[in-house]
Amino acid sequence: MDDPSSRPTKKPAIFLEGDGTLNVDCPYCRSPDQITLYDVFGPLKELSKDYLIIVVSNQSGVARGYYTEDEVKAVNEKVRREVEKRGEVGSTPSTTALTSQKRGAPAGSRRPA
Repeated sequence: MDDPSSRPTKKPAIFLEGDGTLNVDCPYCRSPDQITLYDVFGPLKELSKDYLIIVVSNQSGVARGYYTEDEVKAVNEKVRREVEKRGEVGSTPSTTALTSQKRGAPAGSRRPA
């Protein structure tokens, strides 16, 4: 018989835009050195007790040729490391979702602007 205590716990999720929420808005950031994080980790720690934290980001600069997906990954990795280093959040963001489409692109994976 299935033991309910062995099932993964389902949590509701909170979706956060990184730019202007977790970090100072930096249009078309291409380097981790350009990222400055806000001091939001206390509130995020509280939220992460009951919610999955998911960071979403439109990165149209990739489609525009301003920077590469690898550069975006390096920026995201810096944010992840900083969150982990501070140890103030119950866990690092559960996932980071991004799209590299330009505004007005036919596919619909961009978050609303």
